[in-house]
Amino acid sequence: HFGSAVSKLQNFKDKVVEIEGYLNEISASLPNSHHAGTGSNNYVLASNQILNGNMEDTTDNGVGNTYNTYWSASSGADSSVAKHRMFSTDPNSGVAGALVEITNGGNSTDDIKLFQNTNTRDGSNLNVSTGLFYRIEFWAKASAGRSMSVKVINTGATATYISYSVTLTTSWKKYVNVVRSQGNNNAANFAFYLGNDTNNVYIDDVKFQEVRDYKSNNYIIKRREELFGKIQE
Repeated sequence: HFGSAVSKLQNFKDKVVEIEGYLNEISASLPNSHHAGTGSNNYVLASNQILNGNMEDTTDNGVGNTYNTYWSASSGADSSVAKHRMFSTDPNSGVAGALVEITNGGNSTDDIKLFQNTNTRDGSNLNVSTGLFYRIEFWAKASAGRSMSVKVINTGATATYISYSVTLTTSWKKYVNVVRSQGNNNAANFAFYLGNDTNNVYIDDVKFQEVRDYKSNNYIIKRREELFGKIQE
């Protein structure tokens, strides 16, 4: 009987070590299953909510300015935009991109904006929900090094759901971030805040996508089921 008890104890110890290994694997995978890392291969993404994100669709305003359809630029009382227009010289991709030419940057980042809202989108809404993650991707550069902010806000800018800043250089660069919405709005505004700086900004290939699932979750679920099986043995 003593030998049998020793054998059972050893089997138990081996099982504990095996279970510990499963737990360590699951713990190690958790950071990657949330929003660490921004590569699109890590996620199951919803469709892009940005209209004309590649800036290829353009509209002539009838007074010599061709702008990117569904996009608009605005300036505050203490700032001014020479023009928001489509440009075809060296876009990031395709034949067109967006250029915001700034004559007076004002005193605040919100003095100049390039944005989409329900009006510019011809009644089509952009949606965000509290607690959900969204992957934002775009290419951008500037006439000289500068910063700009990316925001998702309500009409009137009294509520901010997503907000962060990036630093632009004079070369095209892809910017990607996965962020959690801090509120609900089924008619939100997506905006690049460009004020408080006189350097022109170039933007192309914009995406705003809800993160529907994290692919590594499938791995965690599988390992969890295997772990429960080991415990029940």
